Amino acid sequence: MKKAKRIILVSYNVLITCLMAILGFLSSCRDTPADEYGSPHALFKAKGNVSSAAAQQPIEGIKVTSQIDTVFTGIEGQFEINAGVDLPTGQSFNLKFQDSDGAANGEFQELDTIVDFNNPVFTGGDGHWYQGETEKEFNVQLKGKE
Repeated sequence: MKKAKRIILVSYNVLITCLMAILGFLSSCRDTPADEYGSPHALFKAKGNVSSAAAQQPIEGIKVTSQIDTVFTGIEGQFEINAGVDLPTGQSFNLKFQDSDGAANGEFQELDTIVDFNNPVFTGGDGHWYQGETEKEFNVQLKGKE
């Protein structure tokens, strides 16, 4: 009698072990994607031209600074700067324009301005956390030093 009970208990243990193994394999083979961790982010770009307010001529060598990037204007006064990488909602970024070459092409006053990205439209996102990039174009005129 004891031997029969032992055989039955061992058989139940083997059966339960097999069922648990099958259940484990079936639950691990799912078609849903894995969870992702992080936060949404996007790249904001500001670009445009810097010119003299008096002569209406492009200014080369103006230092343009944002929170994360610094660039200098080209021969035609053009610039393109990364204004920030942040949550993909409306953002405002401070840009600073400084004459860094002295009197080489005239002397100009510094300008601090705010670039607003209201209701941005993003392109090139990966469909996950990276929403892509957006850009805003604007032109700046600097006044000469007095």
